[in-house]
Amino acid sequence: MRTLWRGWHWYSGFLGKWDASWMGRPKRKEGMKEERKADTKNEKLEKLQQLANMKESKRKALKEIGDKVIKKKEDKLKNLGDIALSLKRLVPLKTQQSHKPQYSELPPVGVSLKIYGISNVDTASMMYEVDLTVMIDWADDNMAHVEPEELKDLNYEDQFFNPCVTIENAKAGFDWLEGRDEVPRFNQGVEFGGKSTWLKKTQRFRGLLTIQEIKLQTFPFDVQELPIVIKAKKCYIPLTSDKEAHKGMGHAVTLTHNDIRKQTDSEYKIAVLEHERTGNMNAPRRADFGHWIGPAVNDQMVEFRFRKVFGVEGRESEKKDTLPRSSSGRSSTSSDLTPETDPSSVRGASYKATQGKSVTNVVTRVFPFLGFLGFLFGHFTNHSEHEKSKPKPDTYTVSIIVDRPVFSSYFFDLVVMVILVFLACTSFWDTAAPELSSRMSISLTIILTLAAYTSTRPSPIAKCPKLTFQDLYEVVSFMMVVVVSIMNTISVTMCGGEHEEAPQYMKKIWEEYSHICDKGWCESRKIDCHFMTVFVSSFIIMTLIMGYMVYKARLHLSSVVRKSEKEEREKRKEERKRRHRTSLTSKDASLGSTLSKPGSKDKVFPGSSPVKGGSPSSRSASASPSDKAPLPPPRDPHP
Repeated sequence: MRTLWRGWHWYSGFLGKWDASWMGRPKRKEGMKEERKADTKNEKLEKLQQLANMKESKRKALKEIGDKVIKKKEDKLKNLGDIALSLKRLVPLKTQQSHKPQYSELPPVGVSLKIYGISNVDTASMMYEVDLTVMIDWADDNMAHVEPEELKDLNYEDQFFNPCVTIENAKAGFDWLEGRDEVPRFNQGVEFGGKSTWLKKTQRFRGLLTIQEIKLQTFPFDVQELPIVIKAKKCYIPLTSDKEAHKGMGHAVTLTHNDIRKQTDSEYKIAVLEHERTGNMNAPRRADFGHWIGPAVNDQMVEFRFRKVFGVEGRESEKKDTLPRSSSGRSSTSSDLTPETDPSSVRGASYKATQGKSVTNVVTRVFPFLGFLGFLFGHFTNHSEHEKSKPKPDTYTVSIIVDRPVFSSYFFDLVVMVILVFLACTSFWDTAAPELSSRMSISLTIILTLAAYTSTRPSPIAKCPKLTFQDLYEVVSFMMVVVVSIMNTISVTMCGGEHEEAPQYMKKIWEEYSHICDKGWCESRKIDCHFMTVFVSSFIIMTLIMGYMVYKARLHLSSVVRKSEKEEREKRKEERKRRHRTSLTSKDASLGSTLSKPGSKDKVFPGSSPVKGGSPSSRSASASPSDKAPLPPPRDPHP
């Protein structure tokens, strides 16, 4: 028994050990895997740490190298700067000591522009694109003994005059193109105004410019001014007239018309000759005031066409030239005149000069008593223009005057409205039905068509809060169609009783007014013929008057446009006189050449008879010297 017990105990112990070792084997495997993973992660972390340390050491090494290189370059630049300063002191020292300029006043600078292109004129955003070259010229006697190669070495900061200009109305981000003149150049071989030492600078600009003011009252027949404002920077050259307290202060540079370019610029002279050869005095001048406009400008502007280029110097002595107005905003009458607006005063001289001299003023004074029509015409004429603040002498403005073509797409929009208004007159021939609704259906259809047609404003005036000519004409057309509806109501009420189905009261009215309900000259009732005549006549007269007012006002809304048109009229007048004198001179020359021919002595001139004793030439030869009238010499047609 003991042996059995021991055997059993041994067997059970062996089984227990075997089960424990067999069941614990997976756990040992998992533990070994985790240990191997941990070892792998530790190795990777060690490698990454080593790489990071290596990169950090490389970065520190590169930084040290970079610092050394930067320090070497800084030292080199400093040395080069010292060398350049030493050379500058050595080389131009003789030039600066030999030329000691003295300025009692700064020379005036002439401004001239060459405009190669104008495009994308947008009245809504008040901007346009331009490609131009600005050329400035001035005479400086202090440069008389300076050689051309010495110009770049002169001291322009506080000794020699070197004007710098900018375009004041350029949009932010646009400036002169590369290659502009930083240092002036001599204008060789030019003598003008008694001076021979002329200098010049040229600089190119291409970009966006802002339009300072837009006048859209006469749209779609408006005239706009595209300004190019040139402003000179202050000059800090000491003048002999400066006091001790004013030394070091900047002086304004005066900008003027560049008359020298009229004689030296070949493109300018060619454009002037082309305008004279055309013989059309109404053609736009591409060259004026020393400024030149490229021939492709009209093709580049889509909505506008070039009219004139006009230069305005920065003068502060100009006077206001506007119509006086009372405090209520209407035109001043005799009861509104004050010492400031009285025609006898100096300030009211311009009012006295323009009072009662144009049809515009007459219509303006008559139509305010006619209610709505007075408002329409007063919109174009009774405006008080607040002039811009006068520019300073260091500002020069080149105004490019452009106008919208008359026969544009907007003009035909107005033609469509006129046709719709005249179509409303067809209701006067609807006499078959006694009901008013038959005629009103035509009028209401035209009214709804006009409302739909004019619901959207054109893009150039989409943001304009004021009424333009197109808006006013749309309102007038709408009201005229309403007047047709009122006329139809009166006509049907007075003559609708002729039908058997008409009510009794309409028959009584018809019996009373039957004489005007008979057939008239227009194949309709007499009253309808009268209404149609009054309507068509009033609409045509109103259209003509509004067109005339717009034609007069489109050239007078802006002060610059007024001045340019006035000067253009004077130039055309002088040109007509010159051409007339030239034609008379050519006739006198041809007559003199005819009389000097040998065979002319036997000719009998019209209106004269042969006289015994010789021909007219022999008689003129035998006449006394006092009776002889010498022929004027022929003149050059292009002086």
